[in-house]
Amino acid sequence: MKKQFGELFSLKSIITISVTSTFCYLILVGRLDIEYFMPVLTMVFTYYFTRQQKNTE
Repeated sequence: MKKQFGELFSLKSIITISVTSTFCYLILVGRLDIEYFMPVLTMVFTYYFTRQQKNTE
């Protein structure tokens, strides 16, 4: 359980969560269009999950 919390607060996770929350906030306040949000979010998630899979192999 402690290991899972430690992994949650790794640098990659913090960056992913901060980018996602920042873009969500900007969309909610109307400062950013959804057409700019999806490609960036897709790139961040793709990078995060492919790097995580390579580390487990």
